[in-house]
Amino acid sequence: MSAMSPLPLTILVVEDNAMNEQLICNLLDFLGYGFHVSRDGREAVKACQARRFDLILMDCQMPNMDGFEATALIRGVESSKGATRVPIVALTAGSADVDRERCIASGMDDYLSKPFRVADVRRKLEKWL
Repeated sequence: MSAMSPLPLTILVVEDNAMNEQLICNLLDFLGYGFHVSRDGREAVKACQARRFDLILMDCQMPNMDGFEATALIRGVESSKGATRVPIVALTAGSADVDRERCIASGMDDYLSKPFRVADVRRKLEKWL
Protein backbone atom coordinates (compact mmCIF):
# COMPACT_ATOMS: atom_id res chain seq x y z
CA MET A 1 0.00 0.00 0.00
CA SER A 2 1.05 3.56 -0.48
CA ALA A 3 2.80 5.18 2.45
CA MET A 4 0.52 8.17 1.90
CA SER A 5 -2.69 6.15 2.56
CA PRO A 6 -3.39 5.27 6.17
CA LEU A 7 -5.21 1.97 6.49
CA PRO A 8 -7.91 0.87 6.76
CA LEU A 9 -9.81 2.64 4.03
CA THR A 10 -13.43 1.63 3.60
CA ILE A 11 -14.38 -0.21 0.44
CA LEU A 12 -17.88 -1.18 -0.63
CA VAL A 13 -17.96 -4.66 -2.17
CA VAL A 14 -21.02 -5.16 -4.38
CA GLU A 15 -21.22 -8.83 -5.32
CA ASP A 16 -24.13 -11.28 -5.46
CA ASN A 17 -22.10 -14.49 -5.76
CA ALA A 18 -21.22 -15.80 -2.30
CA MET A 19 -17.98 -17.43 -3.40
CA ASN A 20 -16.74 -14.30 -5.19
CA GLU A 21 -17.81 -12.16 -2.24
CA GLN A 22 -15.84 -14.33 0.18
CA LEU A 23 -12.78 -14.29 -2.07
CA ILE A 24 -12.82 -10.49 -2.40
CA CYS A 25 -13.47 -9.91 1.30
CA ASN A 26 -10.70 -12.28 2.34
CA LEU A 27 -8.33 -10.52 -0.03
CA LEU A 28 -9.27 -7.06 1.27
CA ASP A 29 -8.88 -8.27 4.83
CA PHE A 30 -5.46 -9.74 3.99
CA LEU A 31 -4.40 -6.43 2.43
CA GLY A 32 -5.60 -4.51 5.49
CA TYR A 33 -8.66 -2.71 4.10
CA GLY A 34 -11.97 -2.26 5.84
CA PHE A 35 -15.02 -3.20 3.79
CA HIS A 36 -18.79 -3.42 3.68
CA VAL A 37 -20.81 -5.78 1.48
CA SER A 38 -23.92 -5.18 -0.61
CA ARG A 39 -25.39 -8.10 -2.51
CA ASP A 40 -27.05 -6.17 -5.32
CA GLY A 41 -27.23 -2.73 -6.88
CA ARG A 42 -30.17 -1.55 -4.77
CA GLU A 43 -28.29 -2.30 -1.54
CA ALA A 44 -25.23 -0.54 -2.95
CA VAL A 45 -27.16 2.64 -3.77
CA LYS A 46 -28.72 2.67 -0.28
CA ALA A 47 -25.30 2.13 1.31
CA CYS A 48 -23.83 5.02 -0.68
CA GLN A 49 -26.68 7.30 0.37
CA ALA A 50 -26.05 6.42 4.02
CA ARG A 51 -22.27 6.83 4.11
CA ARG A 52 -19.16 7.68 2.13
CA PHE A 53 -16.88 4.94 0.80
CA ASP A 54 -13.33 5.37 -0.45
CA LEU A 55 -13.83 2.95 -3.34
CA ILE A 56 -16.52 0.66 -4.73
CA LEU A 57 -15.84 -2.77 -6.26
CA MET A 58 -18.97 -3.24 -8.39
CA ASP A 59 -20.09 -6.53 -9.92
CA CYS A 60 -21.75 -5.82 -13.26
CA GLN A 61 -24.31 -8.65 -13.48
CA MET A 62 -26.61 -8.94 -10.46
CA PRO A 63 -30.31 -9.56 -9.81
CA ASN A 64 -32.70 -6.74 -8.85
CA MET A 65 -30.37 -4.00 -10.09
CA ASP A 66 -27.17 -4.57 -12.03
CA GLY A 67 -23.90 -2.71 -11.55
CA PHE A 68 -24.46 -0.43 -14.54
CA GLU A 69 -27.77 0.92 -13.23
CA ALA A 70 -26.41 1.17 -9.68
CA THR A 71 -23.41 3.13 -10.92
CA ALA A 72 -25.66 5.57 -12.81
CA LEU A 73 -27.76 6.14 -9.68
CA ILE A 74 -24.69 6.58 -7.46
CA ARG A 75 -23.24 9.10 -9.93
CA GLY A 76 -26.58 10.94 -9.93
CA VAL A 77 -26.60 11.17 -6.13
CA GLU A 78 -23.01 12.43 -6.12
CA SER A 79 -23.86 15.04 -8.73
CA SER A 80 -26.99 16.26 -6.96
CA LYS A 81 -25.11 16.62 -3.66
CA GLY A 82 -21.99 18.12 -5.25
CA ALA A 83 -20.06 15.25 -3.67
CA THR A 84 -16.63 14.05 -4.70
CA ARG A 85 -16.78 11.17 -7.17
CA VAL A 86 -16.04 7.81 -5.52
CA PRO A 87 -13.89 5.54 -7.69
CA ILE A 88 -15.91 2.57 -8.95
CA VAL A 89 -14.02 -0.45 -10.26
CA ALA A 90 -16.10 -2.94 -12.24
CA LEU A 91 -15.85 -6.63 -11.39
CA THR A 92 -16.92 -8.61 -14.43
CA ALA A 93 -16.39 -11.92 -16.15
CA GLY A 94 -16.25 -10.12 -19.50
CA SER A 95 -12.74 -9.45 -20.72
CA ALA A 96 -13.29 -7.99 -24.19
CA ASP A 97 -12.63 -4.34 -25.02
CA VAL A 98 -16.37 -3.83 -25.51
CA ASP A 99 -16.96 -4.92 -21.88
CA ARG A 100 -14.41 -2.41 -20.63
CA GLU A 101 -15.90 0.33 -22.79
CA ARG A 102 -19.39 -0.39 -21.45
CA CYS A 103 -18.13 -0.15 -17.87
CA ILE A 104 -16.39 3.17 -18.49
CA ALA A 105 -19.36 4.55 -20.45
CA SER A 106 -21.68 3.72 -17.54
CA GLY A 107 -19.66 5.89 -15.14
CA MET A 108 -17.28 3.32 -13.71
CA ASP A 109 -13.65 4.40 -13.45
CA ASP A 110 -11.84 1.13 -14.04
CA TYR A 111 -12.30 -2.54 -14.75
CA LEU A 112 -11.15 -5.80 -13.18
CA SER A 113 -11.84 -9.02 -15.06
CA LYS A 114 -12.75 -12.22 -13.19
CA PRO A 115 -11.01 -14.40 -12.34
CA PHE A 116 -8.49 -11.94 -10.95
CA ARG A 117 -5.18 -12.37 -9.21
CA VAL A 118 -4.12 -10.80 -5.91
CA ALA A 119 -1.60 -8.64 -7.76
CA ASP A 120 -4.33 -7.33 -10.09
CA VAL A 121 -6.54 -6.28 -7.18
CA ARG A 122 -3.62 -4.74 -5.30
CA ARG A 123 -2.67 -2.65 -8.36
CA LYS A 124 -6.23 -1.34 -8.77
CA LEU A 125 -6.47 -0.45 -5.08
CA GLU A 126 -3.13 1.33 -5.14
CA LYS A 127 -4.13 3.20 -8.29
CA TRP A 128 -7.42 4.53 -6.91
CA LEU A 129 -6.82 4.91 -3.16
